[in-house]
Amino acid sequence: MSKSRAHNDGTNLIVNYLPQTVDEDELSTLFSECGMIEAVKVIRDGKSQISRGFAFVKFVDRESADKAMKKYTGFKMGRKTLRVSLSRPAGEETRETNLLVENIPDSWTIPAFISNSKCMVKS
Repeated sequence: MSKSRAHNDGTNLIVNYLPQTVDEDELSTLFSECGMIEAVKVIRDGKSQISRGFAFVKFVDRESADKAMKKYTGFKMGRKTLRVSLSRPAGEETRETNLLVENIPDSWTIPAFISNSKCMVKS
């Protein structure tokens, strides 16, 4: 197990697919039903301050975090369905590993996506 994984104590969650209108207070109220919360942070665009659709919720203990993952994964919030999972610590192991791409035409194949994108794909 890597050093960064060893420091993941199982209490910090990432909440994906949040409606843009959700704020820290609303998330704190919702998730506190599962246990004591240490911190809540909605990730926002640096310029516009509009939510980027995900947040971090850090619980005081692992049992509360586990309960929240079970309770709120699949939870409907407005027109969105939440996905809640353990967050991964930042570091070399996780750098450049996640990419969310939306609104791709249904007709595109992987080669079409690559040829229409300005990116480098490592195989």
